[in-house]
Amino acid sequence: MAPMEQEPKEKAEQALQAATEFAQIFYEYLDKKRNVAYVSSMENKSQQTFANDILDGEQSKRGSCSEDPSPTDPEVSSSPSPANNSILSIPTSQRDCLPIPSSTPSGYSNMFSEKTIFDAKDDTFSVKNNYTMQGTSGTNDMFDRLRSKSGIEAFYQALLDKDTGRILECVKQGVSVNVIFDDELSNLQPGHKGLRALHIAAQRAKDSLPVMQYLVDLGADVRLRSRSGDTPLHTAAKHASISVIKFLLHFCPDLKDCTNNQQLTALMKAIFKYEFAWRGRYQESVKLLLEAGCNPNINPVSGISPLHLAVQKHDKILVQMLVDHGADVNAMCKQGTSPLLQGLLCKQVHEESLRILVAAKADVNIHTVTGLSALHLAVTRCDKECVEDFLRAGADPNMPDTKLVTPLWRAVEENNARLVPLLVQYGGNINYVLPSQQLSLLSRAVQEQSVNMTGLLLQLGASVRMATVRGETPLTIAVDRPGDACIPIVKLLLGANSDLDSLSYARNPLEPLTPVQVAFEHGNAEVVRLLIRAGCRVPMSWMYQHSTLPVIKSKPELLAWIVKYVSEVPPLTHLTRLMLRRYLGSDLLEAVQELKRNEIPEKIADFLLLKDLTGPTSSS
Repeated sequence: MAPMEQEPKEKAEQALQAATEFAQIFYEYLDKKRNVAYVSSMENKSQQTFANDILDGEQSKRGSCSEDPSPTDPEVSSSPSPANNSILSIPTSQRDCLPIPSSTPSGYSNMFSEKTIFDAKDDTFSVKNNYTMQGTSGTNDMFDRLRSKSGIEAFYQALLDKDTGRILECVKQGVSVNVIFDDELSNLQPGHKGLRALHIAAQRAKDSLPVMQYLVDLGADVRLRSRSGDTPLHTAAKHASISVIKFLLHFCPDLKDCTNNQQLTALMKAIFKYEFAWRGRYQESVKLLLEAGCNPNINPVSGISPLHLAVQKHDKILVQMLVDHGADVNAMCKQGTSPLLQGLLCKQVHEESLRILVAAKADVNIHTVTGLSALHLAVTRCDKECVEDFLRAGADPNMPDTKLVTPLWRAVEENNARLVPLLVQYGGNINYVLPSQQLSLLSRAVQEQSVNMTGLLLQLGASVRMATVRGETPLTIAVDRPGDACIPIVKLLLGANSDLDSLSYARNPLEPLTPVQVAFEHGNAEVVRLLIRAGCRVPMSWMYQHSTLPVIKSKPELLAWIVKYVSEVPPLTHLTRLMLRRYLGSDLLEAVQELKRNEIPEKIADFLLLKDLTGPTSSS
């Protein structure tokens, strides 16, 4: 063999010899720690001391490899060298884990296995004959990299089978009890990726404590986290493993407020994964965590608190426990909702949970980013009990949202005759107007053509004389539509003494119209007759056949009725009541009520209120 070919081979054999000697020192150290007899006596005391210094910083993890490093160079493998003989002298169980240098002198890498143990990154380990081995040190994963795939799989399967004997055997073979299970395992079950043995043991609500305790006795660290940052306590809380929660809180109380990568505590995990079918176990889990001192006000970046989650679970016991242990009932999340508002935004409202929050002094006037208060939301849901609870707690029925809509306005829009009187009773402004249009509640009810709501608002004292920015009164709005559907509302408004001479600029800004003129524009003959009999003045221009109004031309019978009505002198009593109504104006209803108390005949009171024209049996 040429000298140039012998020299690289000689150097490679020397490097392999150095690696072998290092491996012997390494496994003798492990045997000493496990009270196992030394495989062979130490030849060099200084090398043992050096190896101990290296390994003392890495005691927390140990590993083993299942695949034998096989040399790829036929020349090296076929002719055993002294270094190879040294390898053969090592027991098989240890030979499988020999550290093979991952970085060799240039040109010699093919003489070694590609399956290296040490990663050529950080530190340099000085070995005999001044050859070097590159490797990682000062990291928690050093010994994990010394494990074999088959060894980890055996450990994982023993863990699933709860076989403590096999678990111990795997640990003795060098598998770390703190290993993280990854995709490389052929038998890895869904949901176990990135978990450690303690996390998997904590998932089982039944018979998991003995395995958990055994793993801890073998050196498992309860503070180590999964890939997602969960501690074993997070996992136990998520699965309501009560016995494990008790054990972990007693063994390591500091775990109680640890947060994972999503900044969730074990308490948040327990409430988030709460299942109604297992509510007893989850209630007990939350109770254990709170009694151990878990902070119920630790929130993730979203600001969603445990109480936000609890109100969505429809469990008053859960909510009460959090409130009793100091949960902030007015905590606001990034979406701008408090626990009270969150409870009202749920698909189904749990009134008992909301009552607990209100009793704990939750702010009933707090609102969302769009200005919706608890009262707005309760009215929208038509929940009378919640509305009553909030009003008694001081909710403002006149609080506007960002669109200046009040809870009372919303109740009118939704034609909720049960809630409107309740809101007015607690101070709701019956004459509130929408600032942008100066539209009143009564006008809004008229726009919706709601006869019942119009009558209810009139009974509660709504004014019939409030006009919009374009001069539209409720009466003008009522008659400004085709057909006779508006007649019931018109009768109600006439009975409340609406202004018959008000001018509206809605149809023509340059030519204002009275209510009867608006009715004429639509050709509502019945409405026109009703308005004229109630006292509306008739323009003289309508009395002629050559009038430009299309209605006059298309409905000659209406013109004939008008001519006949104005040509006849009405009864004095009718003229008298029309004069009284014009004089009293908006005070008519109050005056009639006062007259009733002084025992005027009911018939006269009804006559003043146009009951003969607007009553159910009246005819136009």
